Amino acid sequence: MTGAKFGIFDYSYSAIMRFLLDILAALKVRRFLNLTI
Repeated sequence: MTGAKFGIFDYSYSAIMRFLLDILAALKVRRFLNLTI
């Protein structure tokens, strides 16, 4: 496995994790807003 492939894989992995964290944060915010309203 070359460094370039690993770099691309590492970047895509971090992007996916950030995407999932953004979804979780959005769900938490929506749930919080529903509770307050």
